[in-house]
Amino acid sequence: MGLLHSESLAGPSSALWELTQLGQAAGLPLPPAIKLPPLPVLEGDCDMDALAEQLGQEALGRLRAELSSPEMRGLLTGNLAEMQGQLLGYLGNLEHLKRDLLAEAMEATGTLGALGQAREQLGHLRALAGGVSDLPLAGPVLGAVAAACPAVGGLLTYADSALGEVDGQLTAAQNLLTGTMNTVNQLTDMQGLTQQALTELEGHISLQGTLFDLLESLGGER
Repeated sequence: MGLLHSESLAGPSSALWELTQLGQAAGLPLPPAIKLPPLPVLEGDCDMDALAEQLGQEALGRLRAELSSPEMRGLLTGNLAEMQGQLLGYLGNLEHLKRDLLAEAMEATGTLGALGQAREQLGHLRALAGGVSDLPLAGPVLGAVAAACPAVGGLLTYADSALGEVDGQLTAAQNLLTGTMNTVNQLTDMQGLTQQALTELEGHISLQGTLFDLLESLGGER
C-alpha cells in the first residue's frame, strides 16, 4: 500500500536523482526506484475547534480514531521502512563492489611493480648490447653480436622481443588500474549520495512519527 506515495505527491529526491544519473553514466548498479512525498511544514498548533467546524464533530472523531489505529499507522509507515531497507541493502552492495575493485587495484599495482622490474632488467640488457633501453635494438647491432656469438645474439633477440611484450602488458595493467580506481571513486560518490538519500528518508520517518505522536497527544481533547 502506498497511501503516502501516490504519483501526484511523489517526486525523486535530488540525491536519488543524482545517484541514478551517476550510476547510468558509469554503468554501475542503479538505486531502487524510490519516490518520496514532499515533507509538510509543521507550523502552529492544532485548532481543534476549527478542525471540528471544518470536518464536523462526528467525522473528526472517526478520523482521529482511524488515524490512531495500529493498522493505519502500519499502512502509512510500512512503505518508508521498506524503502529504508532497500537503500541500506543497496548501500551494502556498493560497498561490496568497492571492496572487490580495491582488491583488483591492489593486484594490478603488484603486477605493475613486477612488470616494471622486469622491464628494467630487460632494458639493462639492451643498454649492455649498445642500444637504448626505451628503443628496440637495431638490426645491425643484433647482427654483429650474433656473428660474434650466436647464443648471445639469440638471447638478446629474445630479450628484445620480451621487452616489447612487457611494454604492452605495462600499458594494459596501467589502464586497468586507472579504470578500476576511477570506478572506485564513482562508487565512493554513489555511497555519499545514498547516505544523503537515507538521511532524507529518515527525515520523512521522523516527521511521520512526530505527526502520529501529535495526534496521540490530542487524543484526550474535545
